[in-house]
Amino acid sequence: MAVAPGLTRSNVLTGGAHSTRGRTYGLLTRLLQRIAFRPTPDGANTSLYASTVPHLPGGSYVAPDGPFQLRGEPVLRSRERAIQDSATARQLWVLSEQLTDVHYSFPAEPPSQR
Repeated sequence: MAVAPGLTRSNVLTGGAHSTRGRTYGLLTRLLQRIAFRPTPDGANTSLYASTVPHLPGGSYVAPDGPFQLRGEPVLRSRERAIQDSATARQLWVLSEQLTDVHYSFPAEPPSQR
């Protein structure tokens, strides 16, 4: 399951490594967030939707329904090219296993449906 929160007010653009970018950067970023970004609880709606709606298929992608998936109500998306990009998905999986040192073994072929 993949979830995109859209533009959400948080400290991602102002905290951590960005906290040393200077006062002007911080002021402009906070102003932009206040004008264009959704409140943090609204950004959680896509995650809540993905985790509570019954019978969403595995591998689903949930994102806001607004323009460019930046704002709006959560909706199941299925037409994005990235969803079908298995080569990049495989690379991301391998990288995630390397970075977390958590490894999963899967059967070479899915079990047959009887």
